[in-house]
Order: sequence, then C-alpha cells, then structure tokens
Amino acid sequence: YDTSGLVIAETLVTPQSQPVNLILDRPLTQSQDLQAALYLDNGDGIFELDLDLPLLGEEGKLVHEDFYYRVTN
Repeated sequence: YDTSGLVIAETLVTPQSQPVNLILDRPLTQSQDLQAALYLDNGDGIFELDLDLPLLGEEGKLVHEDFYYRVTN
C-alpha cells in the first residue's frame, strides 16, 4: 500500500513464495515509499482489507516491510 493507505496490489503468499512478485492494480507514475503487509485470509481466497485479519508480530504490531519503489524511464 502507498503512504495514504491505498492498497495497490495483493497476492497470495506461502512459505514457498520467495521471492514474492506481484502485479500492481494501477501503474505508479512516480517513485515513492511503499509498504507490504501480511494479512491472514478469512478462508474465501479473496483479499478484503475489512474482513481479513492483519498478521501481528510478537509485539502486537502489524507484520510489514517498508521499501522504496523507483520508477525509471
């Protein structure tokens, strides 16, 4: 998701999913900071931010990774 919290892509991740590749829901036109977060599917196989549970780490915080997405020409 981007810095505004907008989800821009989702993909199924399993222990065998390394590295994780995904296709963005919409193209990004400028370089920016993004975050990847893990959610536990509610069993329907569809990512739904309001229905799926966020995966929390040992400190009770969302498991996520910040990264910089660079657009090149």
